[in-house]
Amino acid sequence: MDFRKYRVNQYIKAKEVRVIDENGNQIGIMPLSKALQRAQQVGLDLVEIAPQATPPVCKIIDFSKFKYQQEKKEKELRKSQKSNILKEIYIKPNITDHDLQIKLNHVKDFLQHLHPTKIVITCTGRMLQYFEEASNKLIQKITSELQNLGKFVDIRKDNNKVTMIIEPLKDRKEKKGNE
Repeated sequence: MDFRKYRVNQYIKAKEVRVIDENGNQIGIMPLSKALQRAQQVGLDLVEIAPQATPPVCKIIDFSKFKYQQEKKEKELRKSQKSNILKEIYIKPNITDHDLQIKLNHVKDFLQHLHPTKIVITCTGRMLQYFEEASNKLIQKITSELQNLGKFVDIRKDNNKVTMIIEPLKDRKEKKGNE
């Protein structure tokens, strides 16, 4: 967050400002010198919150505390945005059971961390002859393994690939939020 856009104390250029006190109550329009004097009496800063307004809106607050709270809000927003990242896992139809278990453990971990997950089963070459049968078996294994952790939103079959999108269950989100 760029805090240089906020004018503080003597850097405010307006002659008159609309002042909001430290409790959030609107004091009214007053000359800048009187507003600065009032902020100094309380031991806080006068910060220009809305410079585009006429007259500009200034608030009497502790600027360092304000910066800390804004950074904290921004960090929370970034954290919540990351939870919606779509994770991807690629599988071949001739995968061994042990390797499939490892891949499914990764998918389970993604779903427990509330990430929607995309599983792509791809096939090339001579495997295309058996792709339909092999992919159906694989889809059954995957759905039976993950049905209690996620909801299969979309399963698409093309010539040589199957795409499955799984979203975490809603009740898991609520449980995670309550913990």
